[in-house]
Amino acid sequence: MATVKLGITWGTARERLAEHVRNSNLTEHLRVITDMPEGAAKRLEDQCLTVPREEGAVPIRGREYFDAEWTWLILSIVDRFN
Repeated sequence: MATVKLGITWGTARERLAEHVRNSNLTEHLRVITDMPEGAAKRLEDQCLTVPREEGAVPIRGREYFDAEWTWLILSIVDRFN
């Protein structure tokens, strides 16, 4: 099953992305945004986790992994936020 994972972090993006690749076999980065204002990453993460659930998405692993069919919605949230 194709999967999309939210990777919002407060650490170094390159290190966290490499960790996700190692741990989850994820192969493509769809958006990488750096230097967000204080508190913005948490607000974005909250929206990216809440809105898909409100639309009927159910995480397929943990709380950040969704079926890839929800990629469009997650990216639309990120793109509006940025």
